[in-house]
Amino acid sequence: MEIIQMVLGRLQTNCYIIGDTKTKEAVIIDPGYPGSKLLAIIENKEWDIKGIWLTHGHFDHIGAIPFLKESLGVDVWIYTLENEYLKNPEMNLSSGFLSHPFSFEADHLIEEGDTLQIGSFSFQVIHVPGHTIGSVCYYEPKEKILFSGDALFQGAIGRTDLPKGNLSDLMFHIKNKVLTLPDEIIVYPGHGPKTTIGAEKRNNPYVSDPWYENNF
Repeated sequence: MEIIQMVLGRLQTNCYIIGDTKTKEAVIIDPGYPGSKLLAIIENKEWDIKGIWLTHGHFDHIGAIPFLKESLGVDVWIYTLENEYLKNPEMNLSSGFLSHPFSFEADHLIEEGDTLQIGSFSFQVIHVPGHTIGSVCYYEPKEKILFSGDALFQGAIGRTDLPKGNLSDLMFHIKNKVLTLPDEIIVYPGHGPKTTIGAEKRNNPYVSDPWYENNF
């Protein structure tokens, strides 16, 4: 597997291309702006893009989708509850941050426990609400990697003060679905540097502080 990470847009959002180097099949996770930069990398690598997987529906994770759909003709996957963010500029925050708000719909709706395939790799869909109502992580156990979106960062967790955010939900699902994964799992977040499950269990103040331990 090859993982290409790009930092895009005003909020420095991580976008990832993950591909099977044998089959050249690949997917894009969370394509923010600019779409032209993404397209140049795809063409240079000669990837056969099979889809766009979204961890959630905020504008900084989806901004390049209209351009990419027109350029590549690819489908978009998102958790079933999160599709309303794509359709609503106020919920996806494009109405507040951008001069040209946008909306669209996903092509495929996914659920907790679904498996998405790219080449020889199988990713499990883990629903981790709290940052948004339909945030998900994508977990590949054989490769020992997790794409966490804006649920879990190095030393931090996602904001919960945006539409339909909920701190209790986020902490509960991080503790019971994410931190139960093996310590060696590499976490690729929506912002900032990669980390590991073990490092976050030891060092992340939100999951190691006694107040959070006692209240969530």
